[in-house]
Amino acid sequence: MGAAVRGLARRRIVNMTLLVVSVVVLLLWCRAWSLTLRDAHETTGWLAFGSVVFLALYNVRKKLSLLPLLRSSTWLQAHLYVGFLCIGLFLVHVEYRVPTGIFEGALALVFALVAGSGVIGLLLTRILPKRLARRGEEVLFERIPGYRYQLAQEARELALRSVEATHSSAIADFHDAFLAEYLERPRERWSHLLGLTTSSERRAHEIAEFKLCLPDDALGLMGEMEAIVSAKADLDFHHYNQGALKYWLFVHLPLTWCLLGLLAAHVFLVYSFGGVS
Repeated sequence: MGAAVRGLARRRIVNMTLLVVSVVVLLLWCRAWSLTLRDAHETTGWLAFGSVVFLALYNVRKKLSLLPLLRSSTWLQAHLYVGFLCIGLFLVHVEYRVPTGIFEGALALVFALVAGSGVIGLLLTRILPKRLARRGEEVLFERIPGYRYQLAQEARELALRSVEATHSSAIADFHDAFLAEYLERPRERWSHLLGLTTSSERRAHEIAEFKLCLPDDALGLMGEMEAIVSAKADLDFHHYNQGALKYWLFVHLPLTWCLLGLLAAHVFLVYSFGGVS
């Protein structure tokens, strides 16, 4: 395990070194090219366009997993580092300025959105799986609604059972007033995504205070209700964090294909009219 981690760390160091060297070489080449009074825009433009095409091919590679096209992990590493290199190429190509033309401005905006969503996706895939592994049992995303419904049903049945068992409606009333709506659907999106515990702590405090008012024969039933609420919080945590991992691609991929279309139009306009505004 330790050797594997060290090997991974070494590969990342090597990859980052190659990336930095590539960017430095690119900058020095552009500088040297400009000193000869020649324009490097065409070369950097084609390099950026080719990089975006390569990045888009990663999604195609994932759909063709049966073909011997290198390992998916290798493609992923290449995707990450070529993506960072592509950002550098784009900045060099636009000379570190914000384009002023309508079309060029739209192209730069879409590129920024693609790059930004890619960086966000990288952070999500590095952070969220570890957080999910530490919180509750592993559960398939598609099954979460069913489990949530089951917990809500168990809570209702427990509330009804408590009336007969304790000859009091205290637990049932507490369920209806404070828990029923919470148990019915996902709650506290940002708390779960940001790892905040304020809402959960407040709910636990409310339950603890309510338990102080219950007779001894009702504490066991309320303990079961508390366990249901805790399981529901774990489900919501998995719902929102797994959802973030699952749905960020629905932003990143359409933007990528939109960017490719704009780049193709940009190339056509440049070679047809010698520029674009």
